[in-house]
Amino acid sequence: MISAGRNIVIALPPEAKPLIRTFELERLQPATRPPVYTGRDMALVVSGAGEKAVRESVNLLHNLNRHPSPYWYNLGIAGHADLPVGTLLTINQVTDQKTKKRWILPIQPVATVPGCNLVTVETAVDDYPDSAAYDMEAAGFTGAVSQFAGLEQIRIIKIVSDNQTNSHRRISGKMVSALIQAKIDIIELLLSGPVNIVEL
Repeated sequence: MISAGRNIVIALPPEAKPLIRTFELERLQPATRPPVYTGRDMALVVSGAGEKAVRESVNLLHNLNRHPSPYWYNLGIAGHADLPVGTLLTINQVTDQKTKKRWILPIQPVATVPGCNLVTVETAVDDYPDSAAYDMEAAGFTGAVSQFAGLEQIRIIKIVSDNQTNSHRRISGKMVSALIQAKIDIIELLLSGPVNIVEL
């Protein structure tokens, strides 16, 4: 068992590698599947893509981490119609496109970062209506965490990886790691506490 104040769920290894390297996280032994890394008051799981994998990984961290009231973070990439690739966002509303279920995330001031609504879809999209960001995990993450934690304990951080002029088909693992590494300082700040939203 572990005790960490921050549970971090990340879908893909290229998204997780910059955090594992920067914060010197170590693989939990005995090894779990999906892999869990710990250190710096963090427990980070690399879930795999999709809502089902994320829900299972949330439950894994919930069962492993004995901290009484950890914050929960989902970090990864997302598409957006207009925002430049590399823009870092904090998410204040999550909508599951399939079920239409919606979560409003309470935000408290610590750092100033653009805020955005996010829609979780089943497959990558080529268009991005409603000035929202689009991903494939956040609804599964939020729905799973909200079974045993308040929404005020949930933080979602996304980096724009594709838009109307940069197709998601061009995304590579190397590109994703570079996007996250470029924002690692502000990510570290966001992981240290709640976030103050500036609406787009």
